[in-house]
Amino acid sequence: MRKIFLQRWLVGAFAMVMSIAVLISDGVTRTWAADGDDLRRQLDVMKHDLDSIKQDVREIRKILERARTRADGGPVKATVSIDDDPMMGNRNAPLTLIEFSDYHCPFCRRFFMQTFPKIKSNYIDTGKVRYVFRDYPLDAIHPNARKAAEAAHCAQEQGKFWEMHDAIFESKDSGFPDLKRLGSRLSLDVERLEICVRSGRYGKEIEKDYQDGTLAGVTGTPGFFLGLTRKGATIQGTLISGAQPLARFAKLFDELLASQNAR
Repeated sequence: MRKIFLQRWLVGAFAMVMSIAVLISDGVTRTWAADGDDLRRQLDVMKHDLDSIKQDVREIRKILERARTRADGGPVKATVSIDDDPMMGNRNAPLTLIEFSDYHCPFCRRFFMQTFPKIKSNYIDTGKVRYVFRDYPLDAIHPNARKAAEAAHCAQEQGKFWEMHDAIFESKDSGFPDLKRLGSRLSLDVERLEICVRSGRYGKEIEKDYQDGTLAGVTGTPGFFLGLTRKGATIQGTLISGAQPLARFAKLFDELLASQNAR
């Protein structure tokens, strides 16, 4: 029932957006008949609004397509970008695993503590998998997760992204990140770290990760996409939802690796 409701809601939203687009288009036509700089400025605004609505329509179509895929019970597949996000392992590894994660999500922390170390030693360190970390802060339930993500990116400016990534997960702290404690622990320039985090300079980068994950089909954290490494900045990945055990990841890794070796 939830899937049906989602699809009906999206169809309704699609119809509403199209109606608004028509209204704006009509407004544009009427505006051409008038003179004056003020009206021409209004025309520019209308054109900008129409372009935004067209983008919304494209995104709604993508969401509807994913909803149909889920309704059919098949795996969710999507083209997913590695963006310019932190990567671990051999860049030319045959497989790529992209994680969309929330620093204050207990399931993400469980994956980090229990499963990831074995994936790292068995697949990343051996050159079989390259791992990319992307942010997916769930603001409604983890209001400080976004700032935690910013802290990791700011630490990257001082060459210590992964150290900050690990320290935040290990701290089990869901409040605003204790930058003095974390920075001192990692031998960072604490003042520089604090200025960076409070500036919000990585806000757009984190929001882009979130939007990319949502469009690809992520609905909760952690969410992973696994696919063959290829030229360029994207993979054709299959969604793996939740903090799955090592056996699940190992099975998927080994099957993909075997398919490559058989060619």
